[in-house]
Amino acid sequence: MRLGWAWSDLVTLLRYATSDDAFYYFQIARNWVAGNGASLDGSTATNGFHPLWLALLAGLQALTSDAELALRLGLSLGALLGAASVALLYRVVERLTHSPQAALFAAAFHAVHPTAITESVNGLETALAVFTTAWVTDRYLSLTDAASPQDRRAAILFGLAGGALMLARTDAVFLWAAVLAGLVMASRGLKSAFIAGLVSSACLLPWLAWNLFEFGSVVQVSAVALPELLRSDFIAAHGDDLSALLARSRFMLQRTFAADLPHLYAVPRGLPVWPVAAAGLAALVAALRAPAARMALKRLLPPLLGVAFTLLWHAGVRWWTREWYFAPAGWLCTAGLGVCAAGLLAQARALSPARQPAAIVGLAAIGGAMLLGLAAPPLAERWRVASEHRVQQLEAARWLATRTAPDARIGAFNAGIYSYFSGRTVVNLDGVVNADAYAARRSDRLLDYAVTARLDHVVDWRGTLPMLGCSERDDVHCERIAVIGEPLPGFAGSPIWVMRLEVGPTPARQ
Repeated sequence: MRLGWAWSDLVTLLRYATSDDAFYYFQIARNWVAGNGASLDGSTATNGFHPLWLALLAGLQALTSDAELALRLGLSLGALLGAASVALLYRVVERLTHSPQAALFAAAFHAVHPTAITESVNGLETALAVFTTAWVTDRYLSLTDAASPQDRRAAILFGLAGGALMLARTDAVFLWAAVLAGLVMASRGLKSAFIAGLVSSACLLPWLAWNLFEFGSVVQVSAVALPELLRSDFIAAHGDDLSALLARSRFMLQRTFAADLPHLYAVPRGLPVWPVAAAGLAALVAALRAPAARMALKRLLPPLLGVAFTLLWHAGVRWWTREWYFAPAGWLCTAGLGVCAAGLLAQARALSPARQPAAIVGLAAIGGAMLLGLAAPPLAERWRVASEHRVQQLEAARWLATRTAPDARIGAFNAGIYSYFSGRTVVNLDGVVNADAYAARRSDRLLDYAVTARLDHVVDWRGTLPMLGCSERDDVHCERIAVIGEPLPGFAGSPIWVMRLEVGPTPARQ
């Protein structure tokens, strides 16, 4: 399924799976291979990415100059990593529960889940982040297994997995810290945790050093560009007293754990969460009556707490979440689902011989219905939200490719699709992959930056373009020269406008 999505038609991919942010990776990788360094526009250095995924994409970009083929290869890699995460899910649940049936159910659930499928081909680091989460969880369980040898080689392998985890997504430091703490608390785990911590730090140190020396901070600009500006806007509107800040954090946490996470992995949007939550809680309570299930869930607790704390950080502190942030949590929650399935199966097998067959058949029927509900096409479509605005971006990129000069310089706040498909130099304006633009936005000098960057045009959705501040200078003129697409329901900023930027005296002063 995942490879089928990776090679589906481009419009379908953009509509349902591959985000605009993904094309920052693909374009930066293209420029890196071309000798222009880590840059979206070919000249402005950026650290707005997670390094391991970019390195893998750069290797694929080196294989072909065909932009769409390079895209397909990158998405195929994500699909294969997604499939590997399914296999690791089976091994983790089987290791926890010693129940092949429960492990098979959990693996099948993740294999056919529409969100898990599309997130593996979203073009971002998501599939790699899920795979490394699975790898670290599997190695952690191996090291905490009393029957496994606690040798130096196993600890080094665990440290390599942790290094890959943090290079795949740097916010995974919370997950890594949680599993290291779990290993320390486990019997005979202190030495292994120390070795693994050293190895993982050695993996991460070059990336941190490069960030510090090149950009003056170990934090990527992509981590602060949008959240800090949105925080500033909130404080300007509501004040910075503690009650206002706590209210905002509470709202974001409630949305994250009571809406976003359940709607991505438990129940499609548009349907109420509480019936599924109630049924899940009842199943959990029943499953934990089995001692083996309680022990399995206890062993899984450190990575679960690690991803929970990651989401707490994004929602409660940064006030910023995106759908791909939830993918590692979705994988671990599915492992927890496998533990629950094993506990319920154990409870059924403990019944009297007269009641046992009916209970087992009932559990199998419920499990089959859950898988059918995920995989059946009419129901599967409810999990996917169409993003027609990305299709508009592709149309605009093709307009730029045919209607602007080859040496034109284009500015865009959402610059991924435009940069990858237009064949033009596209400069990012919201700062996600451009620290210079981020600094200009913070100081309300974005129009000055656009002039300094020698932009000929700016393209973006109509509702986004006012951030450029075209009226702030008398000698800069913004002329709308094209409107691409139609207004989209529920997307107030559409359609896309193409603006020409000209610097010079107004006609009245000539």
